[in-house]
Amino acid sequence: MIARASQLFLPTLRDAPADAEALSHKLLVRGGFIRQLSAGLWTYLPLGWRVHRKVEQIVRDEMDAIGAQEMFAPVLTPAELWITSGRYAIPELFKLEDRNGRDYVLPLTHEETFTFHAVELQSYRQLPQSWYHFQTKNRDEPRPRGGLLRGTPETRMAYRAMVDLARVAWGKDNVTFRQVFTSRFIPGGTSEQLQWFNDLCLKVTTGEIVADLFTARWKVDVSHLLGGVRTPTLVLHARGDEVIPIEEGRLVASGIPGAEFVELDSRNHILLEHEPAWQRFQEAVLAFLRPGEAAGDGVFAALSARERQVLALMADGLSNGDIAERLAISEKTVRNHASNVFDKLGVWSRAQAIVFARDHHFSGQ
Repeated sequence: MIARASQLFLPTLRDAPADAEALSHKLLVRGGFIRQLSAGLWTYLPLGWRVHRKVEQIVRDEMDAIGAQEMFAPVLTPAELWITSGRYAIPELFKLEDRNGRDYVLPLTHEETFTFHAVELQSYRQLPQSWYHFQTKNRDEPRPRGGLLRGTPETRMAYRAMVDLARVAWGKDNVTFRQVFTSRFIPGGTSEQLQWFNDLCLKVTTGEIVADLFTARWKVDVSHLLGGVRTPTLVLHARGDEVIPIEEGRLVASGIPGAEFVELDSRNHILLEHEPAWQRFQEAVLAFLRPGEAAGDGVFAALSARERQVLALMADGLSNGDIAERLAISEKTVRNHASNVFDKLGVWSRAQAIVFARDHHFSGQ
C-alpha cells in the first residue's frame, strides 16, 4: 500500500470523453477511477478499485447478516452446464474451445454453476440455503444506445445483477432480496411505505416476469424515433431517480421537437405525496394541460422566505451583485440561494427561473 498521496497512480483528465453522456461516466473517467481498454472493456484504476472493494464489503456484510454464505466460482464453465439449462444457444454467450476440443463458456451469470453445486444437497433438512459470490461476468453484446446497454460498465453490471436477483429471489419470504428493488423506487419512503410497496410487488407479479420486463424495457431504444413526434410533450423526471437516470429524461426531451422538460427535486421514481416534488409535478401537468391559466402559488411553497426574495429580485432583472446589495448579503450567498431555487423549481438556469416566475405570476410575497 502506498505511503504518500504523491505516489498514487491517479491520471485525471481535464475534459470528459466525447462519447460520455452520463454524468457518472464523465466524473469517473475524469477523476481517474476507471479507464476504457476498448468497447465494453474497462479497468478499475487504484482509486476506483478501492471504491469497488468498499462497496463489495458493504454488500458482503449485509448478506452475511442474513445468513448467506459466500462462495467463489470460476470464471470459466463447462458448456455442458449451459446445454443442460437450455441457455447455450443465447447469442450473448462467449463460447470457446480448449486445445483438446472441449467446449467452455465465459458465463454471463453463474446460476448454472451454483445449480451444479446445489445437487450435492442431500436432504430438505439442509434447506433453506442462501449463497452468493463476487465474480467477473462476460457478455457478447451489441452496442445500441439505450436500456440495458446504456451508461457505464458499472451501471450495466449493476443492472444485470438486479435482473438476475429478481429472477431467483423475488418470491422468497426474506424481504431483503425484494427490497433491493423497492428501495430504488422510493428511497425517500418511510418503513411503512416500503413495506406497502414490497407487499404490492409480491402480489402483482413473479420474479421471472419482473426479470423479463426489466430486460425488455432496458433493451428498447427509441431514440431514433423521437424526432418524428409531433404531439405536444411534457417530460418530468426526478433528479435523483435511481431507476432511470435523469440523463435519459433530458435525452428524450431534447429529441422531441418543442418538448418541455421539468426536473423534479426528488430521489423517488414514484413520487410521495408529502414531498414538494409531488406538488411541483401537479403544477407542471396542470400548466401544460391548461396553458392559459395561472398555476397558482403552490409550486413555490417549497421556497424559503429568503429564496422567494431572491427569485422576485431575479424576476425584476437584478444581477447577483444588485441582489446582494439590496438584501445586505454576500454574492456567494445569493448564488447559493439561486441554486436552491433552480433545484426546487426544476429549472436549469437563471433565465428559465425568471420565465417560470413571470408565467406563474410570482409576486414574492
